[in-house]
Amino acid sequence: MIHHVVKGHDDIGIAYELINESTGKLTRNLVSNDHLKSYNTDREQFTERLPRLDKAKNEQDSKSS
Repeated sequence: MIHHVVKGHDDIGIAYELINESTGKLTRNLVSNDHLKSYNTDREQFTERLPRLDKAKNEQDSKSS
């Protein structure tokens, strides 16, 4: 998640200060726009394709029991 947009010199592009969504901690380094992925607006389809990690872990634990 983007926390702050950083713009220093005019000859250097914009950088982003990010927050880890799961921990709430700031990332150590700034990130340029070419290292960011576009936001997926269709969350339902995204969630079906990539289920939450805790749900997948619980399913795996129940299969191994």
